[in-house]
Amino acid sequence: MAVATQLIAEVKAIGADTTEAQMLAMSAASDASAVSLGTVVTASTALSRNMAELSAMTAEGAASFGTFAAAEDTTDASTAALNAQFAAMRARFAEVSAQADIEGASLLRSAEASRVSAGMHAKFGAALQSVGNVAKDVIVTLGKIALVTGAIAAIIGIVAVKAAGDFQQGLNRLVTGAGDVTDNMQKMGQAILGISADTGVLTGPLLSAMYQIISANQRGAQALNTLTVAAKGAQIEQANIVDVAKAVTTAMTDYVKMHLTAAQAMNGYVKAVSLGKLSLEELATSLSPLLPITANLKIHFADVAAAMSTMTNAGLPAERAATSLRFLFQSLENPTKKASTAMVEWGLNSVKLADEMKVSLPKALQMVYDAAKKAGPEGSVPFNRAVSDMIGGQRSLQSFLSLTGSHMKTFTDDAQAVARAMGVSKDVVQGWDLAQKNLNVQWDRAKAAVMGLLITLGTALLPVLTNLLAQITPIIKSFTDWISHGDNLKNTLAQVGDILAPLISACKDTYAEVQPLVQQFITWAIKNDVAGKSLAVLKGVVLLFADTLRFIVPVMISVISSIVEFVSTLIDRLQPAIQGATTFIQTHWEQIAAITQGIWSTISGIIEIAVGQSWQRYARRLEWHLGWYQACSDRRHAYRARCAGITSRWTWGYGEARAA
Repeated sequence: MAVATQLIAEVKAIGADTTEAQMLAMSAASDASAVSLGTVVTASTALSRNMAELSAMTAEGAASFGTFAAAEDTTDASTAALNAQFAAMRARFAEVSAQADIEGASLLRSAEASRVSAGMHAKFGAALQSVGNVAKDVIVTLGKIALVTGAIAAIIGIVAVKAAGDFQQGLNRLVTGAGDVTDNMQKMGQAILGISADTGVLTGPLLSAMYQIISANQRGAQALNTLTVAAKGAQIEQANIVDVAKAVTTAMTDYVKMHLTAAQAMNGYVKAVSLGKLSLEELATSLSPLLPITANLKIHFADVAAAMSTMTNAGLPAERAATSLRFLFQSLENPTKKASTAMVEWGLNSVKLADEMKVSLPKALQMVYDAAKKAGPEGSVPFNRAVSDMIGGQRSLQSFLSLTGSHMKTFTDDAQAVARAMGVSKDVVQGWDLAQKNLNVQWDRAKAAVMGLLITLGTALLPVLTNLLAQITPIIKSFTDWISHGDNLKNTLAQVGDILAPLISACKDTYAEVQPLVQQFITWAIKNDVAGKSLAVLKGVVLLFADTLRFIVPVMISVISSIVEFVSTLIDRLQPAIQGATTFIQTHWEQIAAITQGIWSTISGIIEIAVGQSWQRYARRLEWHLGWYQACSDRRHAYRARCAGITSRWTWGYGEARAA
């Protein structure tokens, strides 16, 4: 009986209470780990109830054991067997308890791992979100940059293609219009771009000037040299390069027997302009009709140019001076009968006079002047009549009087100065070294260099666009034919009119409603002199603005002057670099294009590799975390199975104990 009581107490103390506490701990651990472990908690609770029932049944067994104790006194064999059974049951309960402790510890570790995993998943999700946001911002920024860059590139491309197209058309005109079929137009185009960058004259005026030069039968290096000289002269005197080119080529053509170079002609023109009261354009345009005559008469170019300087200083306009000189030269070379008679009368030999004109025009005119003085003193009526008779009349008298007498010394000095300027160099344009240092010339050179770069870029794009336009033109023509055919356009416009009819009707109705209101407003404005008051306010605003301008304008002028000075210095420093870069690009365009293509391929390859590696790295991390999450999920399922096994074993133990 004592053995049975002790066994019951051990069952209660060890089997029921301890097991119940352990299962409660297991239930708490399962609740902390995850919602998915709720099954364990439920199983533990059910096990606790089963243990309570076991305790109750054990109590009942205790009562039965009292009866059994009486039977034990009579049957030792039955008591020994019962003791053995309870000993086995106690050992079994010990095993079950130990297994429950192990499972509980495992569940606690699982709960902690699940908590850590949840935290890491949260951090990883936040990291992925951050990466996604950064990637989104980068993509948006790159998109904006690409859009702006694309717009700028499109604008530059349009300007470049337009400039290249005009340049190409100008070069073609040199062949079709000027008749240059011997020069390589591609090389000539590159040379013209170089002249533009060097002189600051844009390619459009240069091509027009080259048209005149080639039309004067100059080709190759000579034509390019003449163009360079004309461009420098035009920049020195701020003249129209086309007029300058005409004048230079006219002088070179007319004085070809004297081997007059472009630089000599330009130096003569520039020196004559500096001595006279006229511009290079005026001198160039007025001398052009005169030079064929003077060259045929073998009168020196320097004498003719100096005569224009002296006469314009005397007050004659350039065109009138040139016209009067033409009559004078013709009369002295081929005098009329009246003129020849007068020359003989006053002791002047017309042949010697014509010969002297070929040597020195001032001395030839001095011969006429000296002969006329035999008729009377200078300025007297006999003197003037003698001069008029010898030089062919009133049309020549104006030029003669402007070059002789008190003007003779000036004329002689001017002729010598022009001759010296022409004799300094056959290749160098005088004054260019000083002119090219000016801010405006430097600015023009910078613009020309940029335009040359655009033309070079546009020239590379022309073949592609030419082919594209060749494909588009038939489509446009087909659409035009569709519009022109039948009543297609008329029907379309009629349909559009029908569609817009309700809107037009609504606008008319709205106007009808608003018109009285507008009329009332006009009446009110007239009645209250709104216009006069508005003008008064406007006057006040204008006065305030004027006062503001008086204050701001001097400041702005000072700032602009500083900026201009800075830009001038900057351009002076950058001009050689810009010109050198432009020349280098023009010369090595194919190599630069190949290098640029290679660099772009390398950069795009590096970007592609970097993006691919980054994506692979993040993909591996994501795959690893997903695998970890799947492993945790699998472990939770395993823990559920273990809990189910524990519940099953406890149920079996309970059944065994109850059966015993």
